Amino acid sequence: MEKAGKCKTNNCPKKVTSKAKAKAKSHARDFDPVEVLHPDFDLVARAPTKGSQSGGSCEIPKCRAKIDHPGEDPCWEWVNHPKFVPCDKLSKYTVDWFVKEAGHKKPSADKCLFYTNGLSDIAKAYARSEGLTTIWNIWDGVLMPDKDKGNVITNKMRCIVGPDVGGSRNSVRQKYFETMSTAMATLCSGHVTFMDRNLKKDTYMRVKQAGIWGHQEFPTLRSLGKVSSIDAIGMFTSIDTRVRWPDWWKKGMNTWPNEATKPAGLKEI
Repeated sequence: MEKAGKCKTNNCPKKVTSKAKAKAKSHARDFDPVEVLHPDFDLVARAPTKGSQSGGSCEIPKCRAKIDHPGEDPCWEWVNHPKFVPCDKLSKYTVDWFVKEAGHKKPSADKCLFYTNGLSDIAKAYARSEGLTTIWNIWDGVLMPDKDKGNVITNKMRCIVGPDVGGSRNSVRQKYFETMSTAMATLCSGHVTFMDRNLKKDTYMRVKQAGIWGHQEFPTLRSLGKVSSIDAIGMFTSIDTRVRWPDWWKKGMNTWPNEATKPAGLKEI
């Protein structure tokens, strides 16, 4: 476990040594009526009032770098710290919640850009150059906390955007981003573009079907009836990836586009 930062006074709280003690400590805190779930030890606590949140001159301690299961609070040892903020529930972040929070940032028709796994930075750069909108333009900042730097007691998102567990993808974090991505798909209309690293010249260019694009975003775009067509593009980072598959999907198609629907000569674009 990582050591806490040094405090400037002798009145700073000590770490609790077990989840059971953390639960007991939480009931002795000064709470207001807002209930928040601590997913790591099945505790319903209440958010601290402003008085108990002042924190005096104590520094913010570091929390554990690893967790034992998805949704666990890596900061449970510091539940009695005056600046401890309970984690948000994953259930708070529904499709409706994201849509409401989008506000004036909702994408205009024909402006949505989606992408497959690992292309966030490349897609954002392409979107800036082409005047398109990615998910990062809508819900950035506090809703996208860094899963490493955000591991502190003041970050209410730390239980959601946490590290992987035992070599497996964090299912809580994955569900959060799946819901956010589904919400974006509900906001898009008209012509849509999506980017995939498999689209390169002189290849078969089979678009990736797994992941959030294949399981959440594309099915939502197709089912709501607001999207007329989808272009598939390469990464546009080199000559070989400057590839566009016009009308990869068009309204009325019920199946995943395949090699048979590819326009003749696409490999030479």
